[in-house]
Amino acid sequence: MVALKFVFINRFCLITYLQFEFIQGELAISSEIETLQECFYLDVVPNQWTNRAYPSLHPLGLWFQDMLARYQEIENWTADFQLPKSIWLGGLFNPQSFLTSIMQAVARKQDWPLDRMCLIVEITKKQKEEIQTSPKDGAYIHK
Repeated sequence: MVALKFVFINRFCLITYLQFEFIQGELAISSEIETLQECFYLDVVPNQWTNRAYPSLHPLGLWFQDMLARYQEIENWTADFQLPKSIWLGGLFNPQSFLTSIMQAVARKQDWPLDRMCLIVEITKKQKEEIQTSPKDGAYIHK
């Protein structure tokens, strides 16, 4: 609830700031800015953003939080370019590519034909924080 209030207050402040700038004559209002302002007010992700982002049905506040979480996941991964101990599969922009690359890495390591590979899922009771190292083959996935 606090996060939603924060998003609403920030959205309200941005709309107020844009309106103030328009009244002062420092910004010329265009149809794109007007549409953006309306989307902020209605808590809807603007079409200009959805055309360049991942598909989502979330309202603007939750969409933005989700996007920041995805960004943080990728930033943590690219810090040392090593496979993380556990992957948030839902946070990837193209999870199918990740699963294919895991299969390719295992096939290459074991010298197996890729067309004979299949994914096997093993459910564990481990939490993300309990995982200390990456698995020998494959990857740990968390939600």
